[in-house]
Amino acid sequence: MSRVLRYLAPNLITLSSMIFGLVSLWSSHNGDPALAAWMIIYAVLTDRIDGVTARALKATSELGMQLDSFADFLNFGIAPAYLILVYLSGRPDL
Repeated sequence: MSRVLRYLAPNLITLSSMIFGLVSLWSSHNGDPALAAWMIIYAVLTDRIDGVTARALKATSELGMQLDSFADFLNFGIAPAYLILVYLSGRPDL
């Protein structure tokens, strides 16, 4: 049981990072670029924390690595690009 809990901690942090990314997408879509940008910043922080936690607990796994890669793709690829797209699309002077 303790093995499961050890692996659960970094994966929950990664999932919270993904939630920040999804909220960023939702905020961008609803016209709140400030909140979207803050959610990306929170995703950066939780990305750091999940790596530190996984190494400290010696809880690295194949699932965790894949989950972290997907979270990075969402948080540092899709969310910022969509934020910029929505922001620049709302600027008629450009």
